[in-house]
Amino acid sequence: MIVALQIAYLPALYGSFNRREGLVSLLESRAGLPAWGPELLARHQLVGITDALPSLYTSWEEWSADVAESHTTYPVLLLFRSPEPWFSWLLGLLAVLDSAAMHLALSPSTASSQARLCLRMGFTLLNRIATTLGWVVDPDPNPEGPIELTFSEFERAVAMLESVGFPMERTAEEAWPDFRGWRVNYEYVAYRLADRITAPPAPWSGPVVICDPVQLHRTVRHSESQVQSIHSSTSVLKSSSHHANGGPNAESPSNTVGPAQCGGSAVHPPRRLRNSWRSPAPHLYVSRLAKHDSHV
Repeated sequence: MIVALQIAYLPALYGSFNRREGLVSLLESRAGLPAWGPELLARHQLVGITDALPSLYTSWEEWSADVAESHTTYPVLLLFRSPEPWFSWLLGLLAVLDSAAMHLALSPSTASSQARLCLRMGFTLLNRIATTLGWVVDPDPNPEGPIELTFSEFERAVAMLESVGFPMERTAEEAWPDFRGWRVNYEYVAYRLADRITAPPAPWSGPVVICDPVQLHRTVRHSESQVQSIHSSTSVLKSSSHHANGGPNAESPSNTVGPAQCGGSAVHPPRRLRNSWRSPAPHLYVSRLAKHDSHV
């Protein structure tokens, strides 16, 4: 009976997953790979299709409503990854929200009202998922509150848009308060969720830890001996005592290359190391820096 019920749920899960990924795939040509909000605006301006932005925001408003219903009903869908390594439903949503926030902040009189509706449904989706996961979120944050994205990063993105001729009514300094007021609604949950689901590294998607692959290789080679030393504290103490009494030189845990040198510790190594072979630094391994390990 239980097996039959589980099998019956598979079509529902796949249907929700398929609807989620369809719109995400469309962003490859619109917002780059991985998706980035300013890139979405720049590409639409370069090919003269900024008139298509309202329909894009409408589609993502409806998408957010659908994902909010399906992913809070079936939270396991949060861990279903896109078939392509650099696609991510969360990065796609974050790119669309950032583009809408920038559009409203830079050109408030010409930006579509659909951008505002898309933003509201987008951060409503993130807050509902956070509540489902048991996270505490502020439903009405202070618009003047701090965000992790810096003004210098925002200013560089505005300069890029200016270079492609995107119409602007405000400077970066004038637009920053409005942009920050929008982003404070979704940045915290988006960054934390990006770490939880191991989203690919992308601009404006949260901090990362970079580890050298040679160091990582040596870490893997020593991992078995480190775990043995951790779980055999008695043996470690005896070995340390023997070494202090002039016994043979045993390798000290402090002399081994371990996860502590890569952002973690011997007991708690850095989470979710992965090879970013298509990232701007292909020779490095990249891992997201979880700021809330005790809650994830």
